[in-house]
Amino acid sequence: MKSSLASGVVASAVLAVVVAVADALAGGVPFPFLSTLCVLYGEGTCVSGDVLSAVLPIALVAFLFLLVWPVVFAALTWGLPGESGVTHGALFGAALWLGYAGAVGARTYWWDEPASAYLATLAVTLVGYLAYGLALGAGYDYLAAHRTLFDETD
Repeated sequence: MKSSLASGVVASAVLAVVVAVADALAGGVPFPFLSTLCVLYGEGTCVSGDVLSAVLPIALVAFLFLLVWPVVFAALTWGLPGESGVTHGALFGAALWLGYAGAVGARTYWWDEPASAYLATLAVTLVGYLAYGLALGAGYDYLAAHRTLFDETD
């Protein structure tokens, strides 16, 4: 459990750096996943100057990426195809991104907004989620000391 949570901290830092760099290169809004509540639930949840609308997305993202996803990864990693945590992490990151993309896409469809408004956000978050998964898997392999990637008994 400690190895997955520690890996979650490292992977979250990697996610933040990768998304910030990718987003800066794309010229978008910094940390687009923090606007998820606004994207999904409309403008009422993204009022500027409201403390709750600023703190709630950050708390939600921190809770998910530092605690929930690392624990889910540790529980599911043995059932994922591939021989290493890096492979498992890439698949896990892709699955997380598909959920995010589906939620954003569903919101776009139901509110009749142009999909082009979200394509840059989806591209940036894809890079971020894959980096998160790769770092999570590699960190878990390294810290758990019982996985195939860093196992010296192979």
